Amino acid sequence: MRENIFRVISDLEGLALLERSIVGTSENNVKIKMVIPLLQILGHKIYDLDFEYGYELDAKKERIDIFIRNLLYDNRVIIETKSFGTSMGRDEEKQLANYAKHVNALLAFLMNGDEIKSYVYTGKKLEPLGPPIKWREMNNIENRKLLTNFLSRENLTSGKVRNFLQQRHFQNRITSSELLPLKIHTNVDGKKGAIHEATGRYCIIEKIDEETYRYCFEDSDEEIGDFKGWSFDDLIVKTKVLEKTTDTIKIELTIEKCKCKYANDLWFNGIKVLEKIGANRENHKNEKRVVSLEIK
Repeated sequence: MRENIFRVISDLEGLALLERSIVGTSENNVKIKMVIPLLQILGHKIYDLDFEYGYELDAKKERIDIFIRNLLYDNRVIIETKSFGTSMGRDEEKQLANYAKHVNALLAFLMNGDEIKSYVYTGKKLEPLGPPIKWREMNNIENRKLLTNFLSRENLTSGKVRNFLQQRHFQNRITSSELLPLKIHTNVDGKKGAIHEATGRYCIIEKIDEETYRYCFEDSDEEIGDFKGWSFDDLIVKTKVLEKTTDTIKIELTIEKCKCKYANDLWFNGIKVLEKIGANRENHKNEKRVVSLEIK
């Protein structure tokens, strides 16, 4: 593993030295001499790449420059390349979003030899994964981390890319004002364990509609080495607003899934709602509780 890390760093360092005078200006030069080597450094084989990937839209043939093949259906990646240094503004982003929508891509990239723009497609629009990366700066720590987290073959095929998306709060994200004070408190061998709050890295939150959310908890703990296996489906709680007044919100909590390996207590706003959920038993599945939250 250590050798692989240093190999990637070294290769990215060399790739970052490429410039217009070496590569040329055409889009094909950028694609062949810069983008394809970058993908190979990140673990993709040439036969994993589908060039000029086509699909029909309103009787018109659309073509995506690079479609990465043999990935999980919900981890698809597309890349649009441009000639060296040309604009990658709103028109290009709109086109990329259209492509992402029609091939169900999770991640989408724009690359023009001078800059890399990275996005997650939310199902409605593109959201930047981070600020644009200058090609000559791709080997600095943050840029290298973004590229390897979201574009390496290993992370895309294993599904770990979803964990990195969760850390960046881009998957079905909601505003902090919409978060409910939910948390789980694990019990391991009869002893109180870790506390996983909805606002932390151990929970993915899906917005179903304006009044309904799904809180997907992971009950493993990074400290005990389980990070790679996180599935975020150990305890799933659906919340639905039943009633609103000027000073109170009444909310229904439903346990949709509880396949936790540990027993977990569910807390809402400092009050224990259910206890000993899971421990390899679906003992509280479909149970409902109604709670109230004071509006301050």
